[in-house]
Amino acid sequence: RKEREQMMSATELLFKRRHGKSKADRAASSANVQRTELIDPSEVVKPMFDVTWGPALAAFSTAMESANGTMGSLLAIATDDELEAAAENAAETIEICLTGFRFAVCTAGLCGNDTARDAFVLALSRFTLLGTGTILEPRHVRCIQTLLSLGKDDGELVGNTWEHMFKALSEVHRFHELFQLMARNDRAAAAAADRRSRRQVDRERRQEARQARQRATAEPGDQDTRSLSESDEGSLDSDIFS
Repeated sequence: RKEREQMMSATELLFKRRHGKSKADRAASSANVQRTELIDPSEVVKPMFDVTWGPALAAFSTAMESANGTMGSLLAIATDDELEAAAENAAETIEICLTGFRFAVCTAGLCGNDTARDAFVLALSRFTLLGTGTILEPRHVRCIQTLLSLGKDDGELVGNTWEHMFKALSEVHRFHELFQLMARNDRAAAAAADRRSRRQVDRERRQEARQARQRATAEPGDQDTRSLSESDEGSLDSDIFS
C-alpha cells in the first residue's frame, strides 16, 4: 500500500509538470507568432540582398556577355543541330538574366538600396548598346524592352534612374523616325523608277508606231517601181524578138 501511494504521488507530480510545461510552451509559441507578425518582410530581405546583389550582378553580366559568344565560336565546327541548341540555350540564358535584372531593381527599390538599384539599371542600359553605333542583336533589343518595361510597370521603384529610361526612349524614337524617313525615300524611289519605266515603254511604243507608218508609206512606192521595171523588161523582150 505504501508503494502504491508513492507511485500515485509520482504520477500526479509528473502530470503536473507536463501540464505546466505545455502551458509555458503554448505561451512561448504565441509570443513567437506575435513577434513574427510584427517583423516587416523587408527587414529580413534587406540584409540578404545587401550581401548578394554584387555577386548576382557579376553573374548576370557575365552570362549576358557570353550568351551569344558560344554560338559564334561553334559556327565553324558545329552541326546545324548543335547551332540550334546553342541558340536556344543563349535565348533562355538571356531571358533568365533579364528576369534577374528586373527582380533585382524592384527589390533594391523596395529595400531602399539606391547603390544596387543604380548599378543594375546602369548595367542594363549599357547592354542595350544604344548610342554606340553598333548593330543591335536580338539580345540588345530584349534589353531595351526590359528597360522600358521597368519604367512603365515599376516606375515608382526606379528612383533617379529614370534618366536611362528617357535616353533609351529617345534613341528608340530616333530609330523610328529614321525608319520612317528611309521608308518614304524607298517609296519615292520606287515611284520614280515606275514613272521612268512607263515613259520608256511609251517611248518604245511611239517609236514602233513611227516605224510602222514609215514602212506603210514606203510600200506603195516600191510596188510602182517594181511594176515599171517589169514593163520595161517586157518591152525590151518584144523589141529583141521583133
